[in-house]
Amino acid sequence: MSFHDWLYSVYPPNSSFDGKYKAFHILTMVFIVVAAVAITYFLRSKKEKHRYTVLVVISSVILLLEITRRIVAFTKGDSLDFTLAMRALLPRPWCAISCWILMIATLVRKKFMYNLAACNGIVCALVFFAYPSVGFNNTVILFENVYSIVTHTMLMLGAILCITLKFTSFKYYEGSLRKSAIWELLSMVIIFAYAFIEIYVLKIEADPLYFRSGNEVQDFLGCSYPVYLLIYSGFLIFYFNLFYIIDGLVRRRKLKKSA
Repeated sequence: MSFHDWLYSVYPPNSSFDGKYKAFHILTMVFIVVAAVAITYFLRSKKEKHRYTVLVVISSVILLLEITRRIVAFTKGDSLDFTLAMRALLPRPWCAISCWILMIATLVRKKFMYNLAACNGIVCALVFFAYPSVGFNNTVILFENVYSIVTHTMLMLGAILCITLKFTSFKYYEGSLRKSAIWELLSMVIIFAYAFIEIYVLKIEADPLYFRSGNEVQDFLGCSYPVYLLIYSGFLIFYFNLFYIIDGLVRRRKLKKSA
């Protein structure tokens, strides 16, 4: 196989493969766990600049892959109209959006952005590694496979480290709206608004946040759309609040120990 075929992901015939929970998939998940534990252990008491460097490296790897993928998309030689150009340029599915949130969080260094990056990154990466539909689905590992596997790996690792390296602070209210969870809530509203723009204005993605009828998750659950919407809404409310609840319980436990 030539480098051209590898870079532009020209798959050979009969290369489709169900790699879910095969050796490579399992080893990738083991790597994430080991890396997260090891990095947290060695850097937990280091200065912030050293801990921050890890997030910079992770975000840089994601950015390199994002830029490379866009270069590949624009140099394939295919004719591009506005819609196809936007599909290539903009982050479309939730995982890609979460990768960009992590990179932005690393750049702006605000607590609410780290919170947002951690919450979105973990849920997206968990869904991906629980049931990967790309990345591990070929007998050969070409650029598209590398892009999917590495970005999701870095996303999960970065999201976890945002928490374990103490960049997040999940508190509903700290004396003023300026220091409250309203910013995370508004950011989620913006993310959903962006998803609607993707679907109905730009028409570059059918269902980026998996809230429309007939998506993979609904098919997996095997329920009607109204029931699915209830499950979807309830899960998101519970999931995002769980970070604040756990953080609050941990802080209370520490206060009791120090009292």
